[in-house]
Amino acid sequence: MGSRKSKIITQSSELTAKQIAEISRQTNLINTEILRRHSAFLEQYPNGL
Repeated sequence: MGSRKSKIITQSSELTAKQIAEISRQTNLINTEILRRHSAFLEQYPNGL
């Protein structure tokens, strides 16, 4: 019998460059504005939604 490896899901509070680029493309916001809003969200909701 084999054993199954469990997948560990970790919360990430950092946006990757790829995520920032995709958000920028979809919203027409500049990178610094995306990072500012993300930071404000994390301050308001430190444990997520």
